[in-house]
Amino acid sequence: MKKPPTPNHIFGIGHDLFGNTFVVIRTRGYVDYVYGMFKGREARGGHLDRIESWHTEGEQVPFTHHPIKGNIVLVMGIPITEIVGPEADAIIEKERAKA
Repeated sequence: MKKPPTPNHIFGIGHDLFGNTFVVIRTRGYVDYVYGMFKGREARGGHLDRIESWHTEGEQVPFTHHPIKGNIVLVMGIPITEIVGPEADAIIEKERAKA
């Protein structure tokens, strides 16, 4: 598992073996799924190696080309909030303009 950069980075994002996105939260030595197929279960073993990035609460993380919903922006928190549609497209375009 990639270690988070600071204690404030408690939300990890990764993809399971099927390519589905998941979000986990790191609390008191445990890592639990809060978004995705395994929501409500503890993440352990090989799944911990599949965490790709760590984020802070309130951070907006864009995902493009979702097969059903199109562009999505996930807002880190409990619960994870999805922004979809034109609002998500606007956030993603704004982020691209910054880069």
